Amino acid sequence: MISIDRPLRFLSSIYPTMAVFYSDNEFLLCAVKYKTPFTYIVCNPVTKQWITLPEPRGHCQYNENVLLHVYNVDELCSKTTTQFMVMCFIKEPNDLLQVELYCSKKGKWNKPKLCYYSSRLKEIDCITYFKGSAYWIHDERQIAVYGLKEESVGFVELSPDIRLSAGLGVSAGVLYFIETTPKCFQVWVFENGAEFSLKHSIEFESFKERSPSHLYREGFTFHLMGFHPLDYQLVLVKCNDKVALYHMDKRSLEVVDDMNDIWELWTLVWLLQGLPLLSSSVAYLHSLQKEHQ
Repeated sequence: MISIDRPLRFLSSIYPTMAVFYSDNEFLLCAVKYKTPFTYIVCNPVTKQWITLPEPRGHCQYNENVLLHVYNVDELCSKTTTQFMVMCFIKEPNDLLQVELYCSKKGKWNKPKLCYYSSRLKEIDCITYFKGSAYWIHDERQIAVYGLKEESVGFVELSPDIRLSAGLGVSAGVLYFIETTPKCFQVWVFENGAEFSLKHSIEFESFKERSPSHLYREGFTFHLMGFHPLDYQLVLVKCNDKVALYHMDKRSLEVVDDMNDIWELWTLVWLLQGLPLLSSSVAYLHSLQKEHQ
């Protein structure tokens, strides 16, 4: 989550301060900060159209543990309105998790549900929707899974490792877990609805000879920022002070740009961190760059 103003100029005049929580099918789930009652907004940053959701029934405080699932995709607010749902997860006392669901077809929030969930963490990390369930990183050893039908939390085991960063996301209809360890960048695929299997691994030391001199340095690593919606082998990563595309098939990095001097570009890049995907991200980055040349 990151607070932004300028990249969504069409909303900033109405809602001066907002945060972007999630992206799906090129739509964004936003929330207005410091506003009572609490307000969620679903918007299309390309068409500059948006919908304000009614006040949630189960919570009124600022909540970052939310996700957006968009289906029957069309231009928001057109005659054939895009359908979507928003899921909110609120940690309650006594190891309880409150789940509240908004359905655009009904135009209202469902009655909140409670289930058992024990976690020492206040926030739910890298929450992602996949095939009727919400997945998030529970801890260094497990992925938590909340099933909409089951209305309960289960767990998928991870290979124990020392991680500098990690993320979950969906590409081409498949769920992936990507991690950066001190030595390598690894991609795991969720198989048979039961386990994560290693799909790709590359050691950072291997980039010493084939990366541009301005990119590789001592302690070189790169970290996931966003998934391509159709090709899992292409991911957006942060590498030192640059944003790059990592091509798994070529095992190579393609620098998108140096973001240090352009505020909007830098903000958008960090907006992608922790979000499952934003398919128009690279094109949008280049279009913003041209505006400042």
